[in-house]
Amino acid sequence: MANELWESPEIIADWDDPRLKWMLPTGTVNLFQVLQRTERESDRGAATQTGAFLDDTLREILEHFMVPDAKVLKQLFNPEGSLGTFGARITLAYLLGLIDREEFDECRTLKRIRNRFAHRVTVAFNDADIAKWTEQLRYGTRLALLQPPNPTPRQRFLSSTVTLALQLHGRWDAVGKMRREPGRWLQRADDER
Repeated sequence: MANELWESPEIIADWDDPRLKWMLPTGTVNLFQVLQRTERESDRGAATQTGAFLDDTLREILEHFMVPDAKVLKQLFNPEGSLGTFGARITLAYLLGLIDREEFDECRTLKRIRNRFAHRVTVAFNDADIAKWTEQLRYGTRLALLQPPNPTPRQRFLSSTVTLALQLHGRWDAVGKMRREPGRWLQRADDER
């Protein structure tokens, strides 16, 4: 089945296919639409789009965990805000226990690759540095559906990014149960009566 799905992206478009429905928790962005778009993209387009998708997923998880104050969250996640970068989000998610050390390391490698594409004029997945970095990626192998046998560096990057995003979306409910509420450290005089 893994080879069939990878080699036939048109199958992925059929969301009535029960083999695929379990992969997307309710309310998530259609991951396979992202993958289908990347099929037609250059290496740069594929790396930046799927990297942005993972970045957005991590932001959503952090927002779902934090005190629900829309104005403050908007400032915090603004590009000029304290959590305006993918790197800052990765670090905070790890330090809050929302991702484990393996996910932290995987996200940092994916970020390094995405940033290389975003900041270099000529770059491709087959470039020596990027190919070497993709060999460090482990998440794509966890879901054979998304990574073909003997994957190219591009396929390793895409399957790792999507598998990690799926894993993060899968913990949406658990993170919501841990959502922070505003603290009340000092009692007001009228509360003591």
